Amino acid sequence: MTRWSVWGALLGLLVLVPQPAWGAEARKVALVIANADYANAGPLTNPANDGRVVADAARRAGFESVKVAANLDISSFRRTLRDFRAEASGADVAMIYYAGHGIEGAGKNWLIPVDAGLASNLDLAYEAIDLDLVMEAISGAKIRMVVLDACRNNPFGRSWRSATRSVTRGLGTVDVDDVLVIYAAAPGQTAKDGDGANSPFAASFAQRLVQPDLPIQLLGGLVRDDVLQSTGGEQRPFVSASITGTPVYLVTAGAKPAGGPPAQIAMTTKLPPRRPAATGARNTFGPGDWVLGRREDGFWYPGVVQSGGKDGVTILFDDGARTSAAADSVRLYDWKTGTALMCQWSKDRKWYPAKLTETSEGDAIAILFDDGVSERSRTGLCRSS
Repeated sequence: MTRWSVWGALLGLLVLVPQPAWGAEARKVALVIANADYANAGPLTNPANDGRVVADAARRAGFESVKVAANLDISSFRRTLRDFRAEASGADVAMIYYAGHGIEGAGKNWLIPVDAGLASNLDLAYEAIDLDLVMEAISGAKIRMVVLDACRNNPFGRSWRSATRSVTRGLGTVDVDDVLVIYAAAPGQTAKDGDGANSPFAASFAQRLVQPDLPIQLLGGLVRDDVLQSTGGEQRPFVSASITGTPVYLVTAGAKPAGGPPAQIAMTTKLPPRRPAATGARNTFGPGDWVLGRREDGFWYPGVVQSGGKDGVTILFDDGARTSAAADSVRLYDWKTGTALMCQWSKDRKWYPAKLTETSEGDAIAILFDDGVSERSRTGLCRSS
């Protein structure tokens, strides 16, 4: 599934005022809105999952209050924003994350409640939420963040007058000073919902939000790098920055994320179908078999057989590499709970010893590094000896 907009999906809109870096004592509040069950449009797949992992990340990043609201109609949407305004007033950091339909019409950007009918662009003022109202709800905070994963395709605009600019392709650009705008894709490109439980953007944003010693000013660039890697270069975020140069930190250096283990985040590339490993040894592999292939460095990497037979196979590895392997360099994928691995840590992408603690039918896994740090990862970021 893809999401369309004039500039792709707007991942983040961070409104900053010049302030010093904030430590753990800062009062941080967040509102997470996930709209998926639209009455007059097709349901969206990932907003609920995206909202869940972002809310979990906000708690672990030290947000003392994280309110989650799902499938808001027009009345509850307005009421939720009004209530959050009181909580955001005087806060050091206030963040609103929204996942759902978002479009441009009548020269403004609008977030769409689940009960919207929108027979005409003239209905926007009565049935949709002006983005200005969202901005007003956090106007009392010192640092204001609005994160909009909101540019899924607009099913309403196709019946509107053709003169209405861009109504079939999502939100328009935002041109405001002192704002960091992170676009999920370059203007005119598409943004992917992802092949896992989360969109590549929500997954990256949730992971980066809890990263210690990361200035907000660098958040967009790192999310861009993550998404480029996870989509194999098919999706390129676009960043427009006009903000203060004073570093603003959500999690200070040396701080450990608060709360329990992170919610599962699925950052998957598009992998071909795979069959689980069969019991016992095999010398012949066919397309779709999930295997471990030994590469030039002597380590075994997980991947999927694309072609071949008993003399050798071509493997598409989970990290995106593709190579041929002789029969004696291929074996069935046999990683299970407790398997010793070498994995890349998400913070510096260096290899460290770890153990596999949780598996799934896809490439999402949980690992525990030997120094006691645990995180969600992917098979493509690990190897075995």
